[in-house]
Amino acid sequence: PTVHDLRFSFVTDRINDWAKNGDDVEYLMPYLSKYLGHQCIQDTYYYYHTSKQLFDVIKARDKTASLVIPEADDYGL
Repeated sequence: PTVHDLRFSFVTDRINDWAKNGDDVEYLMPYLSKYLGHQCIQDTYYYYHTSKQLFDVIKARDKTASLVIPEADDYGL
């Protein structure tokens, strides 16, 4: 592992923990961004949007995706 790998894991793990605990990620993100020394919050979100773990958190908390994109099995495919 490199220093960047450890930093990446720290950021994604922190945000995943917040999401799983029901914490307000939008409220907490500026604090994490400042802690990391980022000039803008989008730099912090970059770490997170490239994370595979993001999909697990979204799937667990999403309540509308199945209404918008139904499973293929529902249509006999």
